[in-house]
Amino acid sequence: MWARLSADQPETPVALTLAETEQAEKLVHRVTEHFDKNRPALASFPSLAVRVVDLVEHPDVNVHRLVAEISRDPAISAAVLKTANSVFYHRGKDVEDLHTAVMRMGVREVAQIAAAVAGRSLFDTELRAEFQLFRGRWSALHASSLTAAFSASWFSLMHRVGRSDRAFLGGMLQDIGKSMALRSLSSLMVKGHVRARVSDPVVDRVLETVHVRIGADALAAWCLPPYLIEICLRHHDDELPEDPELAEAHLLRVISGLYRLRKDRETGQSGHARKSSALLKLDRRTMAVLFHQIGEFEERVKTILSTSG
Repeated sequence: MWARLSADQPETPVALTLAETEQAEKLVHRVTEHFDKNRPALASFPSLAVRVVDLVEHPDVNVHRLVAEISRDPAISAAVLKTANSVFYHRGKDVEDLHTAVMRMGVREVAQIAAAVAGRSLFDTELRAEFQLFRGRWSALHASSLTAAFSASWFSLMHRVGRSDRAFLGGMLQDIGKSMALRSLSSLMVKGHVRARVSDPVVDRVLETVHVRIGADALAAWCLPPYLIEICLRHHDDELPEDPELAEAHLLRVISGLYRLRKDRETGQSGHARKSSALLKLDRRTMAVLFHQIGEFEERVKTILSTSG
């Protein structure tokens, strides 16, 4: 499997024409400028996502407190109940209350589902015109972030790599800059400030170029913990050192590489992922299990998103 991941070659971007390259360079400047003028407000981050994930990391987690947190948001409560009654969890009798959902699925699973739904607004836009421009991208960004979050949290817990709560939130937010940048690009296009057609490869190049800086700035604006900003800033570093404080970042690099391979086994490449797997001392059998588990979580995420739509 890892034969397709070059040990010394990073993810290869799609080649652009000269005209596309020039357009991408101009859009990078305009998107960055737009973001800087429209930075997210502190209140725009769904704090419930952090609270419920943090809550279950305490050894004496209180189920009633978790239920109380989730109950504050009717939409999230409904999504948790629908997920509890989905094919992944149904046991022949419908779940009708949050406490029963917790008993059936477990506090960690319920908390992560609640966080996943709470964070949906980060991968969306309130304006329908902007959403329609990149409808598929909004959904894909959210789905990939949640797949990484669930996969990283599961692996961290099972194999004691880093902390599972940090791995989950890191998975959700490591590429949040792409969503923020997409908001800026779609706003510029809807308002007529970008009139020329923007091809998918150009959009990819713009988001890939700006997302690290924009993501870190967004996380800082939301006053999120420093470790999340560090993951966002460093998950694409050519040389990420072997450091216990960076365990979650290494794990997320591995998961990102495997996720890309699941999408395209012919061209998927990530020297970063291979280097991180070596530093974490992950053998082939462990990698194969993780590869399979990512697919399982990918299907589960589809269920969660369908129940919260």
